[in-house]
This record gives sequence, structure tokens and C-alpha cells, in this order.
Amino acid sequence: MDTYDITGLDPASAKEYVLAAISTLKQTTEKRLELEREIEIWSKRVALAKEHSRSDLQAQAETRVFEVRQNLDRIRNEEAGLNGGVIRLKSQLKMILNQPELEYDADQLSAELELLAGEHDELAEKFREEEALDALERLKREMDQEGQDTEA
Repeated sequence: MDTYDITGLDPASAKEYVLAAISTLKQTTEKRLELEREIEIWSKRVALAKEHSRSDLQAQAETRVFEVRQNLDRIRNEEAGLNGGVIRLKSQLKMILNQPELEYDADQLSAELELLAGEHDELAEKFREEEALDALERLKREMDQEGQDTEA
């Protein structure tokens, strides 16, 4: 299933799915902003270590900046994909919400039909079939009896 295809969902489920996707996008955006702040902090620490001639601390801070940048790149790519997906989902949601809603669903129609016609009784139907076959056999016997009476 395509993660960003909600065309088969009912309006309520589609809304819920889109809201979940938007929530995920917001969380990803918050994570990106957090990583950007972290890079800023560690970059300042690199400069501070350099200024104080602490090459050991500078190297550790540079390593940390590198690691955070890798995470930031990954999160930015994820965010871009989510953003495109949310745009697509919102467009599909508009189409779903603009579709005319059916007055009845299949389950509701079935329930109403059962109320009007009564519940389907298979046992009674089988007995009606047996009774009809029995009546047919009696009719055949009577016709055979009449046929034998007219011959004699």
C-alpha cells in the first residue's frame, strides 16, 4: 500500500490518517530544529576550544558536529518526504470530503431490509421445500390412481 494514498478510506478515517501524518511531520520538523540548535552549540564549542588552544576538546567537538550534521541531513530528507506526502494527502482528503456521501451504507440497508421482510429463516424455508415436494408426490399418486381407475 502506498503510504500517501487514502483514496479508499471513508472521510472520518481519511481525516484521522492525514492528522497523524501532519503530527509526524511536525515532530520531524521539531527534531530538525533541535539538531540545528545542537550544531550551533557544538560549532561555538569548536571555536571556543580553538580559541583556548584545546585541540583535544576541539577534535571532540568537531566529531560531535559531524555526527549531528549526519543526523540533520537524514532528518531533512525525511522531512522533505513527509512534507510532500502531507501535501498529497491533503489534496486527496479534499477530494474525499467533496464526494457526495451515500444516504445509506450497505450494512444499514441490509438491517432495514431485515426489519421489513423479517429475518431469513433457513429452517422454515427447508420445511416449505419438503412440504412442496410432499404435496407434489401426493398429487402424482392421485393422478396415477385416477389413471388406473379410468383404465379399469
